[in-house]
Amino acid sequence: GIPHGAEGKAEDLGVVARFEYASTAGFSVGASGYYGGADQGDPALHNIFVGIGGADARYRRHGWDIRGVAYYVKVDGADKVSTLIGQTIGEAMTGWYGEVAYDLLRADRREGRRRALVAFGRFEQFDTMDRVPSGPAFPRDPAAGRRVITAGVSYLPIEKIAFKGDFEQWKDDTDTRLDRLNLGLAFRF
Repeated sequence: GIPHGAEGKAEDLGVVARFEYASTAGFSVGASGYYGGADQGDPALHNIFVGIGGADARYRRHGWDIRGVAYYVKVDGADKVSTLIGQTIGEAMTGWYGEVAYDLLRADRREGRRRALVAFGRFEQFDTMDRVPSGPAFPRDPAAGRRVITAGVSYLPIEKIAFKGDFEQWKDDTDTRLDRLNLGLAFRF
């Protein structure tokens, strides 16, 4: 069966680090990384390692919220994992996004009201098979490279409740498109 919580395997060690700088002017920048074993003692895999590196930046001031994030994942031993599961997994995976948001009710916040109406737009691009193991046994799936454009609005009648709607346009490297409308309600406690 599937292990639950404390019953999950923990055969490999990993190391994680995060560095961040935040100014009082609303700007922050950070970098993080992870490196660790991922074979969980499976003799068929033996010595699979995963490395993840990321960087992010954000500016929040005067009603604006501008952010960007980029990540890179490297799987040492992706060929062994691909052979074991019978399908190609990426040896390298990449992704990034940039987002711009503005609170249209910012003037109300200055008057002591806590409501917000935030319009936002985001562009993201990611590829879970940016690089695959070499050889004909490991084909790259062009549908793994995707671009997503999102535009939407969030309304917060009070600080802890949000109603959100957005429209997403997905496109992959095969030129397949998917358009999606998302509606949501969130409560923060």
